Amino acid sequence: MLCIRDIAHYFAGPANATLLLSGSGGYGFMASKALFAALDLDLFSVLARGPATPDELAVTAGIPAKRLQTLLTALRALGLVGTDPDGRFINSPAAANFLAKSSP
Repeated sequence: MLCIRDIAHYFAGPANATLLLSGSGGYGFMASKALFAALDLDLFSVLARGPATPDELAVTAGIPAKRLQTLLTALRALGLVGTDPDGRFINSPAAANFLAKSSP
């Protein structure tokens, strides 16, 4: 079972994982909360089906679009999601492989 340290190591690399998780100002706490919120909303599984706009994801998740946009911004900063050429959100390769329910 992956822990948050394993995920941070995978996405940020060994040098930045410790900084991400234990950095000043509670960034590790915020990063873990963003990850857990996305897992709770099953965003990675939704994005595994294909790219989506924040409005589309908000409808699927059942939360206001502005709040979801804030979460998506945090997830993008963590390297868990990205955008396609049309600006729709997509899973990062690692999120697709490890965080979507359909992943192997």
